[in-house]
Amino acid sequence: MVRKKIRRIYGLDGLKTLALIGVLIYHTFPSFLPGGFLGVILFLVISGYLSAYGSIEKMENGTFSFGKYYLKRIIRLYPSLIIVMLASIGVLTLLDPIRLANTQSEVASVMLGYNNFWQIRMNADYFAQLSKNSPFTHLWYIAILLQFDLVFPFLLKGYTVMKKRSGFWTAAGIGLLAVLLTAVIMPVMYLLGNGENITTLYYSTFTRISPLLAGMVLALVHHERIRILNHHLKRPIFSLGEIAVWTGIFVWLYFHVNGSDGSVYLYWMNVCTLISARMIEVVKTGRTTGKILDNPITSWIGKYNYEIYLWQYPVLLIAGVAGLSGTWYFYLLQIVMIIILSIWSGNLSSMLIKRIR
Repeated sequence: MVRKKIRRIYGLDGLKTLALIGVLIYHTFPSFLPGGFLGVILFLVISGYLSAYGSIEKMENGTFSFGKYYLKRIIRLYPSLIIVMLASIGVLTLLDPIRLANTQSEVASVMLGYNNFWQIRMNADYFAQLSKNSPFTHLWYIAILLQFDLVFPFLLKGYTVMKKRSGFWTAAGIGLLAVLLTAVIMPVMYLLGNGENITTLYYSTFTRISPLLAGMVLALVHHERIRILNHHLKRPIFSLGEIAVWTGIFVWLYFHVNGSDGSVYLYWMNVCTLISARMIEVVKTGRTTGKILDNPITSWIGKYNYEIYLWQYPVLLIAGVAGLSGTWYFYLLQIVMIIILSIWSGNLSSMLIKRIR
């Protein structure tokens, strides 16, 4: 069987940029953009979508390899991650060695993919002042991805088996049910705990799996060439208008919610999951809209978004330790450093990957 080439999905770089801007500004100016951390939800939905979109055809035609999938994900995630961690540890050893007191256990948790649970055990507060945090606080997100990568092939295999036995709608329905059931975990935990354990709610894999599953199910629907909701959105004027509305809602949330709001855990996280899935649906069905969103700037950010995410937090923290913060030219210097380091580590990782292959 000749395998069809997977087409690029235009617009995802634009959506990644929206997510990244929220997270980066939140890390830098949390009081200015208190809800910027919600951009992570969009990242998670996109990650679940791309994992399934790039693998479902192989799984159905019998060419999917568990080993190759795991190797591909390791090669994608670890080179830049290791570079950032080694560089951060090296610089902080010179500037502020006390901050590295728990480095061995923390590094082990990052490398082995359970950093989110490590942070729960340490009662680490993501919403604390940056000066109190580790340079690796933001790597809980990478742990979520690694854990999802571990179980994803089995979930996809289960879907294909169910589809062969009972049909697409039954298999997709079970997937949707899984999304809904996991979506209620966070609000239920919040209510049962009276909102007292925000750390567990924020970091737990069980409260974060729903966006990944939502992206996965959406990709499976798209693979069947079924277009849900509003076929007319293929026309650019309508799809651009809807993208503008959803973007506006995301930006509004960035400015008007914060991590201490109970509403975040009761419903805003799930609302952001729904909006993220809808935005992907729009750019997938409205190709022209996707091409407009993928301009040279967003395409560059899309290329290096992983490295930018990895570097921004350590650069911001180290700049604070070194006294290089508080004025506009120091923040400009940080931006320049993040760009340079992202390009350097991204290209170095690519060179290492080519040698491995």
